[in-house]
Amino acid sequence: MDAEGYRGARSAVATFQWTWPTITSTSIMDLNPEAGLFDDPMFSWSPVPGAARYEVEVNSDENFAAGSKWCCTGSTTGTSLAPLQVLANNRYYWRVRAIDARGDAGVWNEGQSLEKTFDPTTPTVRNLMVRNVAGRGLTGVPSTDTPIVTWDPVPGASRYEVQLGLYHG
Repeated sequence: MDAEGYRGARSAVATFQWTWPTITSTSIMDLNPEAGLFDDPMFSWSPVPGAARYEVEVNSDENFAAGSKWCCTGSTTGTSLAPLQVLANNRYYWRVRAIDARGDAGVWNEGQSLEKTFDPTTPTVRNLMVRNVAGRGLTGVPSTDTPIVTWDPVPGASRYEVQLGLYHG
């Protein structure tokens, strides 16, 4: 339409295809590098413009077979994720994809694989102490009605088993 309101000739109809650019860079880091083991992975990626959320998959199969999926259900709105479950010894592959507000999924972006290994020797508990409620360490044959057992954390441990028994000395 021109300045005086006259319509011009119509143009030919054309089609186009818009492709959402969902390729992103990925990285992986160990949340606890001091432990000397790669056992607490955090997966990260760059934000994708237009993404409402992201879907992350961690799998023990490089082809991402459905039955080999270890993590993760649902989606995240952030650009990093640390699995809540402890991964078993294995090689893991991971990927992430953006999902827009309508639920349209972008392409999968594969990250660097990781090898999850624990030390082949059984770790030992260091600085095992029995303390009283005042926090003082008890030596010899401890005598207290409220024993508090403390120790240093063991890298890679997901739980501890403590056994208490009566002393017959």
